[in-house]
Amino acid sequence: PNPSSGPVTLALEQLPQDAVLVVRDALGREVQHQRVSGHYTTFTFSHSGVYLVELWNGIERTSSQRLVVE
Repeated sequence: PNPSSGPVTLALEQLPQDAVLVVRDALGREVQHQRVSGHYTTFTFSHSGVYLVELWNGIERTSSQRLVVE
């Protein structure tokens, strides 16, 4: 759900090769970076705010989504 108040699960229909999930805060600072090995990935946030969740295939960003955490 968006906004979220707990753990967030990202469901991917297609999993890019060498997939990496990058989460940035409202100032553009990278706050989380993790490899994605399955079609479902769960992550949590320690602070409320607005985040940008990006999916990379190792070379380029394939998608991004804004996420509000309460």
